Parts: sequence; C-alpha cells; structure tokens
Amino acid sequence: MPKKWVTPEQDKWFCDRRAVYNLAQLENRVGTYVNTTIDEFCSIWPLPEMQEVILGDTPEAIAKRAIQNEVYQTRKNQIQSKFHNERHKGAKAAVTNSPNNPAMLTKKKKRCFNLKPVHRICSIQIYSQRYYQTRVLPYVTAALAMVGSIGRGAKLNLSNCITAERFEAETDSIREEVFAALEDIQEEISEAKGKRSPADYLKAIDQAPVLLRCFLQEVAEQTGWWFSVLAGGPLPTDNGNIHTRSFHIGQTPQGQTFLDEYAAFSVDPEDPNSQRRTFEESISTLYGRFLKSLFSTEVQAQRVLNQAQLDLLNETAPMDTPLATPSPACPPLIAPVVVSPIVPQVASSIAPVTSPTALPSPSQGVPWVPPPMVALDLNSLNPGLMPFNGLADDLDFFLVGLQQGLPNNPHVPPLAPLPPLPPIYNDSNILAGTLMSLQALYAQNSRIYTALRIRILCHYTPTTSRRNSEFNL
Repeated sequence: MPKKWVTPEQDKWFCDRRAVYNLAQLENRVGTYVNTTIDEFCSIWPLPEMQEVILGDTPEAIAKRAIQNEVYQTRKNQIQSKFHNERHKGAKAAVTNSPNNPAMLTKKKKRCFNLKPVHRICSIQIYSQRYYQTRVLPYVTAALAMVGSIGRGAKLNLSNCITAERFEAETDSIREEVFAALEDIQEEISEAKGKRSPADYLKAIDQAPVLLRCFLQEVAEQTGWWFSVLAGGPLPTDNGNIHTRSFHIGQTPQGQTFLDEYAAFSVDPEDPNSQRRTFEESISTLYGRFLKSLFSTEVQAQRVLNQAQLDLLNETAPMDTPLATPSPACPPLIAPVVVSPIVPQVASSIAPVTSPTALPSPSQGVPWVPPPMVALDLNSLNPGLMPFNGLADDLDFFLVGLQQGLPNNPHVPPLAPLPPLPPIYNDSNILAGTLMSLQALYAQNSRIYTALRIRILCHYTPTTSRRNSEFNL
C-alpha cells in the first residue's frame, strides 16, 4: 500500500470539506471546486518548488516553469483523488450515488448508448505538428536535462506544458496561421459529419430500438410515466419507401402494451356506428401520410441502397432473419404436430390417439414461416402418474378462452370448432387432446401457436401428493 502523502492535520482539513465536495459533485461542478480548493490548500501548505518566481524566455527558465506546472498538476490530482476516494465516508456522502445525481445519470447513459468521448483537435496540437521540432524541442531537451530521469507520463506532461507556453509566446503570424488551419479542419469535420450514406442510415435504424428501449426505460423510471414513441422515414432496403415504427414502454398486468390494447379503446361505446380499428390502421397510416409530405421523392431516392450494398447485406444477414416475406399467392407450409400412439392407462372406450391430420393452409398466408415442430413421444411420460378427474372444467375453459381471445385479424379466417376432449381424463389423454385442439389453432394462426406456453397440472392420487408437470409446446 503506498505511503499516505497527507499529514493528520491535512487529513482533518479534507474531512471538514468532504460534504462540500459531495454537494459540488451532485451539482456537476467538481472541477471548479477543486481549482478553488487547491489554491486554499497551497496557501496553507505551500509547495517548495512553487516559491521561486521564474521570468525570462531562456530554455532554462521555460524548463523550470514547466517543472513547476508539473508539480502543481500533481498536487491538484492528489487533492481531487483524495476527495473522490473518500467521498463515501460520513453520512452526507451517500447522496453522490443518488439516482438523481447528474453525474451518475451521465455515466449510465454512456454505458447504455455505448457513447464514446469526442476528441476535438485544438490549436496547440496543430502548432505542435508544424513547429515542434524547430521551435519546441530545444526547450523540452533542456528541461529534461534539468529534471533528470522521470517516467514516460511525466515527460509527456512536461512536453505539453512547454508546447502550450511556447505557443502563447509565438508571433502573431504563426498564431494566425495555426488558427486558420484549425478553422479549415473544423469545416472539413462538419461537412464529413453531415454526409451520411444509406448504409449509415440503415445501421442507425437497426440500432434505434435498443437505444430507445434503454432511453425510455430510464426516463420512465425517473418520471414514473409510460411512453409511446412513433417514428418513421425512408427505409434504405425498400427503395426508400416510407416505413413507420412504434416503441412502447408500459404494460398492463397481462403484459399488453398500448399497441396491443389500441383496438379495444378505438371503439366509442356511445357511438353505435364506431368501428374497431387497429393501431396500424388509425395511427401508423396517418403518420405515414404525414411523413410522405416531409420526405420528397428526391430524398427517398437518395436513401436507397445500391445493388452491391444489398447483396452484401443479404450475405451478412443472420440465419434467423427472413430475407423475404411470404406472399398470399404462396402461403407458407404448416408442419403438423406428430404425436406417437398412446396406450390409455385406465379402462376407457377411447381409441389410441394417432397423429392428427393438419388442416389445409388458409388462403391468406401468415406473416412468416414457422419452424418445423418436433415429434413428441407421449409414451415417454412418467408411468407413475395416476388417473385424476379434477382438470376437465379448467382445461375446457382454457381452450375456449384461447379461441375467444384471438386478435381480430382480417387476414386470418375464424377458427374451426375445437375437437372435444375425452370423457375420461388421465395425463396422456389430456395432453393428446390439448395437442389436437391446438393443432387446429396452429393451422390457422401459427404466430399465436408458437408463442403459446401450455402448463398442464397433473394431480396424484391420493390428494396429499401433488405435482406440476410443465410442457412447452
């Protein structure tokens, strides 16, 4: 552990000012407070190297002033580190970690958005690039000879201090030359920043959902409000045509967002002629018309990816990303659920269940091709499960609720009647009946089916023993 550089008296001095530092950190003015504090500290405990006033422009004088500046910066960093490392000591220090602390919020946003600090070129850097060898290096060499052996970081700081001092003492012609070069560089950076290619726009569009989710969740946490954001514009992968997207933060206890619940609130109960409309029909369509008035055809044409960029995008697209949407003329294939034959565990008039026949595909295709279903061997179920009779009503209610709770989608025909369940229930028959019923649901709306998770409660007898078996379909 390094030796402490403060004396007990200095340690008490820091302790008395710790609360003021915490308040300065909360108000995001740490730099101003440290600059004031170091002057106060050095007036009480002056640095020996700072006692001499050095004048003149000789290499030796410049080297000594650079050394003084290095000592001053070192002590300033020590004071700031001392305050920062001990900010949690004391009851008043905990306020620095408050969620309302602007400094903490800034750090969190940088982590969420992966923001990197922007480096801005300055006049001293341009001066160093052009005149370091001829007008700065001799002074740096003399200063290093006086200092002796120092570390790489100390050498760099010494060189920067001498460069800044030499630039301040330069002639007006050289300073004007440097400032003119700085203006030219800044103009080039601004022009380059304003030119974005369609690929740049597409990359930002793909990253927008993640950034908005992080931002909206943070704002919702701070305000206690829920948010819905509507966005849209030319899509580079669709010939620059206008597309709209919406982002919603806030869910009902059932997990529904404003996008899901919009249709239920679109009907006016006092108006018998009001019609049920979806979010896309009401909001997205109108917003798309508004966007078309903002983006001219010329702007849309400028946002189009060329064929080479599209080919490269298709080659690098992930395997699970559909490169094309099935058209109604070519509906996607529906893979049937394969169910192995079942031997009933109790006496029953129910014949063994075989693989159900998949219903014909609807004339209107579903939005995407579902993955093939995996065969489920019901004979592999635990043979120790005993018959039970307590789930018939619950399962009937569950299946009817599924049928009635489907969204009103004009592209999906109504469901066929669900096949009846066997009158005598055991765990195999219930699972088989559920699969048969869900097969009808799957054949007509695979999106709902694949997102469905069925939990079947299998009861033991006697009733003192009970077990939950979960099946993910």
